[in-house]
Amino acid sequence: MIPNIKCPVCVEQGLTSEVHDQGTMQHMCFFQPYYDKEGIYHDHDHNKHATEYHCNRGHSWTKVWFKVCPSCGWQLNPDNIEIMKS
Repeated sequence: MIPNIKCPVCVEQGLTSEVHDQGTMQHMCFFQPYYDKEGIYHDHDHNKHATEYHCNRGHSWTKVWFKVCPSCGWQLNPDNIEIMKS
């Protein structure tokens, strides 16, 4: 499922806008996925991802995030997810 994305500045100001995804960048360190003793696949990716957005009202921001393991929910620094507005 694709999450809903809204401009945080427009939301604060009670406005609506169209949002455009400018792409995602990530650190390129490889972390080996593995299968546990039960044969379940785990992907504990330590790479930081940053997706840049802008809206049609001229606001731009970056969402920084870490992948979640599809099997166990493991995530590096979940408290370190941040949004930088400009």
